[in-house]
Amino acid sequence: MRAFLLYCLFFGAILGCASKRSSSSIADGSQPTRPPIPVKPNPNPTACKLLQLPVRAPQSFLGSVKLGGIPQLAPNWWKLADVDFPVGWDPNTVYLWGANNGNYKNFSPQHLLAGGGMAGENGPTRGRGHPRYVGVVTTDTSTNNQTVFEQVQEKLAEGKTILVPIAKGKFALGTGLALKWFQPEKDWYCNQLQLFTALQQVMEEAHAVEIPLHVFWADCLKTDCTSPGLSNASPHTLPLQSIGDISVIKEYLKHAFDQ
Repeated sequence: MRAFLLYCLFFGAILGCASKRSSSSIADGSQPTRPPIPVKPNPNPTACKLLQLPVRAPQSFLGSVKLGGIPQLAPNWWKLADVDFPVGWDPNTVYLWGANNGNYKNFSPQHLLAGGGMAGENGPTRGRGHPRYVGVVTTDTSTNNQTVFEQVQEKLAEGKTILVPIAKGKFALGTGLALKWFQPEKDWYCNQLQLFTALQQVMEEAHAVEIPLHVFWADCLKTDCTSPGLSNASPHTLPLQSIGDISVIKEYLKHAFDQ
């Protein structure tokens, strides 16, 4: 009898505790939950990734940066004897042009650039590569331009002139046919921001910078950049007359891309 009583007391205590735990957990009609795991939000998941060029002292390079038009070479110039120094081009100048990821490494006069605009038959090289015709990717936001602008820095260190193209007064890198490559379209702002960030740095490091009067940049998502009547007085344009103007353009691009 004593053993039976101990048995009842032992199991009664267990059942009573279990009952208390159960009643306390469902008294409010819900089950206890673990505290939520904190998740750190991404402040800007679509941030524009800028190029990180080696930093040099201001005006430390012997070369210069110039904005201007690129002379068009003669028909069939690549068949002539002296293809390395074609007539019309300065032998100490490197010419930048708007490229894509498929042709920006093409430096051979014997190979077609297979593109349009500055890479087409009516472009400065009539659709051919050249060792001093340096392609800058203007069709997406990849980081391939990192190596391109590092090469530009090397050319400046050698004392070369870097010619940044303009067309009818307009900044010409990525402001023509390149726009159709971007999906979403606002990534064009990121590409332009990448270019101007790199250009501003190499301009500051160059021995001299030369910009003609009335040069401007145009927002090609808000105005027709192919219009023959486009000028520095047109809506949705910003002046490009100095390195300081590039800072203003960059701020505009940052704001436009973040919208």
